[in-house]
Amino acid sequence: MQTARVDGQSEISAATLARFSPEERASYRGRLSCPDPACAAAVHFRSQSVDGRPALFYSNDHVATCTEKSPEPKRTVLEAEKREDEAIWNDATELVLRLDSASTTRTATIDSDQGALIQQGRRHDPRRGNRYTHASSIGLRPLLRRLRDDPTFRTSTMPLTLSDGTQSTVRHACTHISDYVHSNRRRIIWGPIVRAPHGWINSGLWDENLPAVRIPEVCIEEVLDRAHVEAFADLAQGGRNSFDFIVEGIFGETRSGTPWVTLESPNYLAILPRPVDGSYYSK
Repeated sequence: MQTARVDGQSEISAATLARFSPEERASYRGRLSCPDPACAAAVHFRSQSVDGRPALFYSNDHVATCTEKSPEPKRTVLEAEKREDEAIWNDATELVLRLDSASTTRTATIDSDQGALIQQGRRHDPRRGNRYTHASSIGLRPLLRRLRDDPTFRTSTMPLTLSDGTQSTVRHACTHISDYVHSNRRRIIWGPIVRAPHGWINSGLWDENLPAVRIPEVCIEEVLDRAHVEAFADLAQGGRNSFDFIVEGIFGETRSGTPWVTLESPNYLAILPRPVDGSYYSK
């Protein structure tokens, strides 16, 4: 949506709100609603993404007859990532982690015209036909979806290059929180968000010593904006929605043995709603 109602009265455009200061934008939180008067669902603002997608408003609560409702509710703002998912679920034999947002205007692959080099993936472009690739970039969001939805992929020996150039495999680089074993190497940790006190994402209760992520104050607004929530409490398990997270970093340990990492920037973290059918990770 490009417009929203303020306090049920006049409308404001996403482009206008995007020009306001962070403090001014914060004053609109909780005051925005769908411009369709028959709906009036609460809406949220998403600023322009790093790959150039324009600012917009979105809501997961439109009524069935709302004229602003997307044909695929709850996923409108992530359509680009959906299309990327389709692109990277191919036969490529190597993945390279990319920390920016998914883009439909950039094809981040390593091409090869020599079909005999190694087994190659194939990506179809209607303008160029099938493009053969032996490596495909992948963002944290689609990586989390694939880890979450594909048990076979979690144990794959497919090569995976981390953001700093560290070379590993999916199985060794990506660890579910329940399988965490401490080491000083750079790695990817993923799993459910169980607790979310302000500035923290915890994958377990206090006494469970499961991985935690500290969000520096300078990153908090962008992290919440990317997750499409108003406050950390909205991420906590048992609320209206449940969320999963994925983070890349080098974990330390507290004196009590709890592993934790300080987020280097919002680009090193992705948060996704749990599937509505309740399905999730299983051994």
